[in-house]
Amino acid sequence: LTVSPMPDLTVVVSHTGNFTQGQTGATYSISVANSGTGPTSGTVTVVDTLPAGMTATAMSGAGWSCTLATLTCTRSDALAAGGSFPLSLTVNVGYTPPFNVTDTARVSGGGEINTANDLSSDLTIVFQVHTPQTITFAALSNQLLGTPPFTVSATASSGLTVSFNSQTTAVCTVSGATGSTVTMVSAGTCTIQATQAGNTTYAAAPSVNQSFQVQTPQTITFGALSNQPFGTAPFVVSATASSGLAVSFNSQTTLVCTVSGATVTLVSVGTCTIQATQAGNTNYAAAT
Repeated sequence: LTVSPMPDLTVVVSHTGNFTQGQTGATYSISVANSGTGPTSGTVTVVDTLPAGMTATAMSGAGWSCTLATLTCTRSDALAAGGSFPLSLTVNVGYTPPFNVTDTARVSGGGEINTANDLSSDLTIVFQVHTPQTITFAALSNQLLGTPPFTVSATASSGLTVSFNSQTTAVCTVSGATGSTVTMVSAGTCTIQATQAGNTTYAAAPSVNQSFQVQTPQTITFGALSNQPFGTAPFVVSATASSGLAVSFNSQTTLVCTVSGATVTLVSVGTCTIQATQAGNTNYAAAT
């Protein structure tokens, strides 16, 4: 009994590293080897099956004739026992492949009999890439303590709904489905943060903070001023603010009277109008 040397084709598909959604020029390596005892005869065919979401851009190897549309490569020269023929498959990765995908290559022909080892699968990890998004959140104006709750708004470039939270709950709180209703609790700096958590397509947006002052209203007590004869020496006026802050004065009729600090000087005959003001601070609103 004479046993003739026989070829036995194998194929291995592999890649290096991980792929990323949106990546271009990712590469699979395909190696066809002859693990038999004799050379191949006739045509050797390799067919690759790409996972969904990937697009082949090139398929080639020295001595191979490849058709990109069908991901098929053939050659008819003999592959000696123990030898191998390499191939390279270049792909672009779309934005739809899941985290794990599998590429498959199958070899056939060459006069082999054993076909049990003609298939190779390569598990590929595809890192997910999310589209970035930004939040537009306009500046907020100062509010008086005791003002009814008000609504804030912001937009995300993704079109997804923006949520809000208070970074200063001792001064202000938020409520509602997205936290868009702001309630003042005490005087001070209120900081509202706008966020968008993202989804399978969009990455979480960088948060945006806007701050404003919650101020206590104040009033000024400024008693009536008596008429003065023209020529009267400069005199001092006084007033108090409910905040306890210092009150300032100015003349609304500088042709009749002028003010320096709290001292009024009469300039001419007529009606002299003195205005008392308090500019406020971080805790108190301005008063006139």
